[in-house]
Amino acid sequence: MCENLRCSLCLSGSPTSGLEEWRETVRCAIRTMLADSDRDPHENIDARAVARYVLEHARHFPRVGQRTEQDVVRAIQNTFSHNRAVFQSAGRRRSGLWRLRPPAREPEPATELQLLAAFCEARMLLDAVGA
Repeated sequence: MCENLRCSLCLSGSPTSGLEEWRETVRCAIRTMLADSDRDPHENIDARAVARYVLEHARHFPRVGQRTEQDVVRAIQNTFSHNRAVFQSAGRRRSGLWRLRPPAREPEPATELQLLAAFCEARMLLDAVGA
């Protein structure tokens, strides 16, 4: 058990699957770390802070094994830079800060007027081809 008495990772145990890749290990660590401290899940975070968290919770992350802090930091930095679909650089170039990429915004639902316009357009196209 870590020092945080509210640590959801320590209280609930290791995730049952999905941590075979460093990308998933880092994503899980960041989400848990920020959620347990009531911080925004897309807040900027330093690779060393993630590495300390991962090492502190090594029993939950099978990828860590017997790695040193420096090895874990390097693996996390590589994970950040090679998984731009999941993580994005934060701040100025080479600031060392990263964050989870926010999910893509859902398109706004079509209004009744937009649906009617699309229907009319489709109907005109069908009429033009004689259908």
